[in-house]
Amino acid sequence: MQDLFIDHSYSLLFFGLLIGGETVLIPAVYLALIGKLEILPLAGVACLATIISDSAWYFVGRLLPLRKLGRLPWVGKRLPEGVAYASGLFQDHGLKAVFLSKFLYGTRIAVQMLAGLTRLPYRRYLVVNSASVLLWLGLILLLGLAVAKSADTLHFGVHRAYLVLGLFIPLLLVGRVVVRYLATRMLSLTGSGGRNGPVQRPRLVSAIIPAFNEAETVGGVVRALEAHPLVDDIIVVDDGSTDSTAERARETSATVIELESNQGKAPAMAKGVEIARHETIFFLDADLRGLTAETIDALVNPVISGKYDMFVAIRDRRQSVLNKIVYFSPILGGERVLKKSLWSQVPNWCVKSFQIEISLNYFSKRSGGKMGFELMPGLTHIKKETKRGFWPGVLARVKMYSELLVISFKLYVVWSAAALFSRNWRVRQPACPPP
Repeated sequence: MQDLFIDHSYSLLFFGLLIGGETVLIPAVYLALIGKLEILPLAGVACLATIISDSAWYFVGRLLPLRKLGRLPWVGKRLPEGVAYASGLFQDHGLKAVFLSKFLYGTRIAVQMLAGLTRLPYRRYLVVNSASVLLWLGLILLLGLAVAKSADTLHFGVHRAYLVLGLFIPLLLVGRVVVRYLATRMLSLTGSGGRNGPVQRPRLVSAIIPAFNEAETVGGVVRALEAHPLVDDIIVVDDGSTDSTAERARETSATVIELESNQGKAPAMAKGVEIARHETIFFLDADLRGLTAETIDALVNPVISGKYDMFVAIRDRRQSVLNKIVYFSPILGGERVLKKSLWSQVPNWCVKSFQIEISLNYFSKRSGGKMGFELMPGLTHIKKETKRGFWPGVLARVKMYSELLVISFKLYVVWSAAALFSRNWRVRQPACPPP
């Protein structure tokens, strides 16, 4: 057995570190200090094993079947709120928590899983975590080398191995207490919540997908939402489809509402808002492609954090020139996150077809709300000309733009003029009669 350990000591150390982490590392460092192991091979094996182990726990968290776990009677009620709280915490402190997890005994595995669960981008996670591993391992080795050198200069009549052990462990414990105090102050877990004030539990999100003849794509959009920890209420409103849109949607966990006839995009959105469980609502078109967890994070986080009242995704165009033009054009996009309070400010006569997007923009500004937008690389949709045929698609596009022009004139000219000359103007009470 002893020969096996000697011949394969670093291989055994590698697998031990994958499972035991610091519990295995500290004895290994001690063995290196008394000459049983070499420092440099130990450092390399420890670094590689820790990074691999942490990444494995990250992907465990990322791949957890939250929806299935949520169905468990003793977990379901607490899980969504717990995940939402962790997401809000990691939005402000995620990378700091990952970096400091090596220095807080007992938190390493939990933090890696939470990083995956809250969809912290893996590349950023890997860079920060690797830096943390190098610093953590370097400090332990430096402390050990300092202790070993001190033991060589001290002459107490005590065997060197016992002297090293007697100095190394107490100093390591003292260092852990100091780092824990500094980490707690840095993460601001016991006081204020950093630059954005106290950390609050973000509200969960209701996703609403109006769909008309989108059987091929609606399932993929829903499945992307199902995998995200903040979205636990998915509503598909079938706007009188003549294909199997509703059937495809029912194959998922989404709540499906079927309208008897095609009423248009905005009324379908309104129907979804009526049954949405959460204050934060997320509208998406059913023909999306390239919807990822990172895109959902980029849209949802600015609203649930309170930074914006509405946030809009600008889809990626193939031509780079078109992507630049969007910064100087009206903000139009079917993918937007907003609060119900903003939706309630839009008069009923504005809840009509594609006019709703301009209306939401207008009343967001009128009510003093903050609206943001961002170009989402890789997020695309199927064009009308592709779905309906060239000429039917062109006619549908012309109709859409004409509706946008009409509502823009009504709101920015007629409504604004009425507001200017009316002393008793209120956002929720139109000063001019609806058309």
